[in-house]
Amino acid sequence: MNTVNRSIAVGVVALVCVFPGWQEPARAASDKTEKTLAGGAVGAAGGALLGAIAGNAAVGAAVGGGVGLLVGHMKGKEAEEKKQQGK
Repeated sequence: MNTVNRSIAVGVVALVCVFPGWQEPARAASDKTEKTLAGGAVGAAGGALLGAIAGNAAVGAAVGGGVGLLVGHMKGKEAEEKKQQGK
């Protein structure tokens, strides 16, 4: 198995193992928290995939996860504000 395939496999297994653990707290939390966690997971997966292609899945996952958390937080905050305005 070459390095790229191994990196992708490790990233997918890590995401599958970790993500279900994040789902329970997110259900009880706010929209902002739920979207932040989801954004981080999607960003990390995408970053790991692109990083594996470029040669370093760990760096790609770290950068992608950070960007995903930031974008997810902003979208969650926007959703909560819209919900509060609707009340």
